[in-house]
Amino acid sequence: MKLGTLFVILTVVFVCVLALGGTWSWGAAAGVLVGACYVLAGALWFVNERYSVGSATWLERHNAAVGLLNAGRIEEALAELQRLEPESQKHPLGHATCLANLSAGYLRKGDPDRAMELAFAGHELLPGKPKNEQQKQVAALLRTRLAHLHALLNVPESAHAWRERAAEAVTPNNRHMLFETDIVLKLRAGQDAAALEQLAQDWTGAETQLYVAQLKPLRVLWAFALSRQAPGAERDARIADLLAGARPMRAGELAYMGARWPEFEAFLREQGLG
Repeated sequence: MKLGTLFVILTVVFVCVLALGGTWSWGAAAGVLVGACYVLAGALWFVNERYSVGSATWLERHNAAVGLLNAGRIEEALAELQRLEPESQKHPLGHATCLANLSAGYLRKGDPDRAMELAFAGHELLPGKPKNEQQKQVAALLRTRLAHLHALLNVPESAHAWRERAAEAVTPNNRHMLFETDIVLKLRAGQDAAALEQLAQDWTGAETQLYVAQLKPLRVLWAFALSRQAPGAERDARIADLLAGARPMRAGELAYMGARWPEFEAFLREQGLG
């Protein structure tokens, strides 16, 4: 609620009190009204400084940068996010969000080490236990990113530890944030059958919760898992169907996933996706 609206409400309340025979004088009422507005202004300033993620202009620019990232315009997105990052430092939650998206950009660019560094830095800005829904959402995003990075880099113990922490912050409405990490962990551990089972069971739910860009790597992972099964016409047709669903795809779009995963990188090249 805006301060002006609160001022009007308080004014009406005090006028009613006086009109109904209240004992306060107009001077006393005005003094209390002004004092109350100062308190409200201070409270709103504190909430904005402590919990907001930046000005409307900053948010608009940040959201536009995320749009560039989702469109695959990685260099442009990174350049804009880097310009926005200094201002985001005024707001811990906004800073953590900006670092999370910078981390995503560097991962997509093929620099998982820098992506890891940024994700850790963003997570350090958050309280150990998220105190509100906004903090919980950003914590879920960063913890999922850290779990995913460790899975791609084949550091399973750390990946599972971050995955457990991410699960604490993920809500039922966004539980499929962990889907890709789970599949990567299973495939890197050689648990192809378990990965295929989870893909089949959870795919319908994932389609309702994830964006098209988030489903694309999952389709390719599914095709990759099938490629390690016994060959056959049915298998090959399913692989072709999954890869068709993942296209169109920019050259090297998923190269970051195979940067430290030779087997997956070879599959991408074999399918003309490297």
